[in-house]
Amino acid sequence: MNKFMRRPVWIILTLLIVAALAPAIAITHVKGASTAHAAGTTPAITVPSILHPFDTITITGQGFAPYDDVQIALNWSSNPIGGIHCEGNGNCSGQVSIPYTGLAQGTYPVIATGSTGLTTQVSTTLLPGVGTFIPNYWKPTLLTSGGPGTAMQLEGGGFNANEALALTWGKKNAISLGNVTTGWDGSFSLQLNAPVPATPGYNAINVVRSMQTPAQVTTSFRILPPKMISSAGVRNGQAVHVQLSGFAGNEQVTLNWNANGGQTITTMIVDSTGAVDTYIAPPSAPKGAYTLQAVGTTSKLQAQSSLTIGPGILLSPNTVNPGGTVVAVGGGFTPGDKVNVYFQNSSNGITQAIVDTSGSFSVSLAVPATYFKNVTYNVYAVSTTTADSAKAQFYFSAPSIQLACCNSPTYGDSFTLNGQGFAAQEQVKITAQNTAQQYPVLLGTASAAGDGTFTFTSTMPSAPDVPSVIGNGINMYMYATGIVSRLKTSTSFDAIPNVIPTPGSAQIGQAAALQGGGFGSKETVSIRFQNTQVATAKTDNNGAFKVTITIPSSAQAGYFSCNLCVKGNMSGVNVGAAFTFLPTITISPQKGPSGTSIIVKGVGLYIYDGINIYWLDPITNTQTLLTSFGMNGNSSFQVTVTAPSKLTKGNTYDVQIEGGSGLISQLPFQAT
Repeated sequence: MNKFMRRPVWIILTLLIVAALAPAIAITHVKGASTAHAAGTTPAITVPSILHPFDTITITGQGFAPYDDVQIALNWSSNPIGGIHCEGNGNCSGQVSIPYTGLAQGTYPVIATGSTGLTTQVSTTLLPGVGTFIPNYWKPTLLTSGGPGTAMQLEGGGFNANEALALTWGKKNAISLGNVTTGWDGSFSLQLNAPVPATPGYNAINVVRSMQTPAQVTTSFRILPPKMISSAGVRNGQAVHVQLSGFAGNEQVTLNWNANGGQTITTMIVDSTGAVDTYIAPPSAPKGAYTLQAVGTTSKLQAQSSLTIGPGILLSPNTVNPGGTVVAVGGGFTPGDKVNVYFQNSSNGITQAIVDTSGSFSVSLAVPATYFKNVTYNVYAVSTTTADSAKAQFYFSAPSIQLACCNSPTYGDSFTLNGQGFAAQEQVKITAQNTAQQYPVLLGTASAAGDGTFTFTSTMPSAPDVPSVIGNGINMYMYATGIVSRLKTSTSFDAIPNVIPTPGSAQIGQAAALQGGGFGSKETVSIRFQNTQVATAKTDNNGAFKVTITIPSSAQAGYFSCNLCVKGNMSGVNVGAAFTFLPTITISPQKGPSGTSIIVKGVGLYIYDGINIYWLDPITNTQTLLTSFGMNGNSSFQVTVTAPSKLTKGNTYDVQIEGGSGLISQLPFQAT
């Protein structure tokens, strides 16, 4: 968002009406955080310094009334986004979701208001976010996976107003998905389809910006591989249950089998995600095991499943982790029969099942915790009274890991690693090794669930920039090793450079600590604030650095292609940090009687901004304009305003300074 674009008139009128109706409060500004006072109590809230649309965040609070329910609003009090509940000591906690409409990229207050009138606010930075949803559905519902061609609604928010964006699919050899322009609030909504064909697995959907920070916003969509699940076995004349997934959205799929010399059984239309769940009646065929094959008419994708005419079993799933559980589903057996079901050998334990009237049964089997790679494993079902029997081959799942977010994670960001194929309940060691490290570094351990899966969350370490002459662009490897099973697997990727400032906002003369990673190994990096170089630093072997900078006197609020930029002098890596510059506003004196002359000073303003200074009476919520002026090419100002008449001694009032983008600062004045 152009931070100094004027708000629409209707928004200003709405704010004035809300101000007239709101409960009496008094707001005090201290070092960028606003705190309210009532009956000697000063509430406070803690909010993440950076938010994204679609985030669900935890907010904590203190100093509110016991057992109160506190409303949380974003930017103005009439824009609630949720609430938090307080316990008996007035300490509160709860989660709220960040909307994707109504607010463009920028810095906003998060306002907490209790039912007793206690209120406080803190500033936070809103950066862009995107998500995929079911299209044309009556309520927003996440859609994160489907087959090629799946129709989805891509929603985005927190961008600049009227910003032109390019959409691409994938990381390498990215496919264009078209372009979109955001609305006045920095949001967009666009229906699109996953490409056909598309690579199974997690694929990045990229929203590419021009001369903005961040330069790209990414979400992921999982393309499912074509898959068919069918009944284990049926007798002639019985219907077969068929489930398809991973085909192209809305395409026609032909179902064949190899019985009777090969036949087409039927055709069906899958839904917009490439899936269908139906029953089909195959022609009569001799007893035996056959192969069902589904073929997409347009995508040519194929999936197969086994079907037995007569006794048969299917395993769900047929690939399981060591120590896990597999469900054996039988069909085509004699109704009322007792069937012994076991894994590989009856010595591993027998589970008995009773066949129902349709000739089917279902039992769960425990899978051994150890196995030999070169052995073929089966699950058997054997009747205790007839000659009926069947078997199905079983596969131990190969261990694997993948990043949940993307193919190219960013240094310093939180990441989630998903793993599968490990032994049930075992501890899995997670290590990382970049191209400059001789040995892997331990990131931590994860606990595998009963199905051998785990989720591990950590912070992405630094990996030195890989020169463009190296084809694979890989600078980071991660490994997962089962402590009990000794199963080991890995993944590799290109970790993206990043710079993280702490705090994420500051004024002229204030310090900010920078932590960067992903630059060249042992190179010098130059740090610029807007158009002024403020520091240099030397990276370590891993391409990481730490340095503290001071915001220069030349800084000003307004649009810059990069407020805070870091460039590697050898690698050429150029990174813009998400950083908000805050103008410095002071008033003097801060107390006095009616008619007091108050000097208001501002430094670091946008040189072409228009400034309004208001007097706010928090008892009546009445806002009075004291003066207006333009900056006229200057980044600082000094004006004198007069405190209104009939001030109540002991009360605290507020001097509000507003620019084209809204409230810049709000400072207290105590009447004496």
